[in-house]
Amino acid sequence: GRPFVSLCVTSCHFPMQLPQLAPLAAVAGPVAGPVAMSPPRAWAPGDGRVAGLSGLSLGILGRVCSTRAFRQSRSARQRLTEQVKQVKKYKLGELSEFDTGVSTGYESLDQKFRPVRGEVITLCGRPGSGKSEFILSVAMNLAQKHGWKTGLCLFEHKADQLTLQLLEKRTQKNFRDLGSLSTEDEAWISEHFRPVADFSAEMDLEQILRRAGRYAEAGDLQNLIIDPYNYIAAPQGLGSEFSETELVSSYMTQLQRFAKKYQVCVWVVVHPTKASQIAGAQPNLYDMQGSAHWYNKCDKGLYVVRPNRDPDVGSTSAVEIHILKVRNGDSGRVGITKLEFQPEIRSYKELVPEMA
Repeated sequence: GRPFVSLCVTSCHFPMQLPQLAPLAAVAGPVAGPVAMSPPRAWAPGDGRVAGLSGLSLGILGRVCSTRAFRQSRSARQRLTEQVKQVKKYKLGELSEFDTGVSTGYESLDQKFRPVRGEVITLCGRPGSGKSEFILSVAMNLAQKHGWKTGLCLFEHKADQLTLQLLEKRTQKNFRDLGSLSTEDEAWISEHFRPVADFSAEMDLEQILRRAGRYAEAGDLQNLIIDPYNYIAAPQGLGSEFSETELVSSYMTQLQRFAKKYQVCVWVVVHPTKASQIAGAQPNLYDMQGSAHWYNKCDKGLYVVRPNRDPDVGSTSAVEIHILKVRNGDSGRVGITKLEFQPEIRSYKELVPEMA
């Protein structure tokens, strides 16, 4: 049942060396002597030969298959080696921040969610729920507690407004009480928060990641925020047949590669669909605008909810952080954490027990 192939092994017709024929021999079986190659002919039922392939073509195919199999085997061995290393870390208690993540600055949140460099986080929430304030508050804590430097792609924030937000979060004061901006505060913010794209930018994802990559290569980027995703310009020349689902899948693949290559924690803010907002549905990452790939391809998925928006009913400051997906169980778990927003200084704090 094995294909029979006639090969010519003389140097004038088949210049390959004999050791190079080993992969071919495994495919073709015994060689039937030094006869000249005949032109390929069409395959017919019962014919033992491979359709349209000469001995040389089949030999090349055999070598390609052998090389591919070797690479796949090597990749599998490397994955197994990494898994063994991870098990040893567990046994020896040597897990690092690249495994367990780092503190967000909020103890109640840390019990369920800790950012990890090299992961991609999707963050969703209805307009006005506090998504941007939350993500910037966490970024500020990461800078103050761990020295993380954040690249900012905040398409809905003007530069002067963003500076005020960061100053209020850093000093825990309202901008009216700040007085003149100190040189120290200005230098600190400039060092830890780097502009990648701003309010007026028209950039596609490749341009964004190229600029962020320059910061990362210089050791000046551990955190990247894209808020929100729908301001990213579509790639030039993108055909109309390319769906948004395919585009989002491509975006997430690029973001994952960037995060892993540079060991950067990447956040992407995505709005929920209009239909889910109108229906008042429960938080669900599959309701994110554009594609289910925001959920499928992320490492962690969060949904920010403001339970009460009516001041006549009660306090509107309570905010729930729904942790809906955690791929790396060493850095969190699914659950809900409640924080309190302080609008006068645009910061979050732990929710006091009587409000929880």
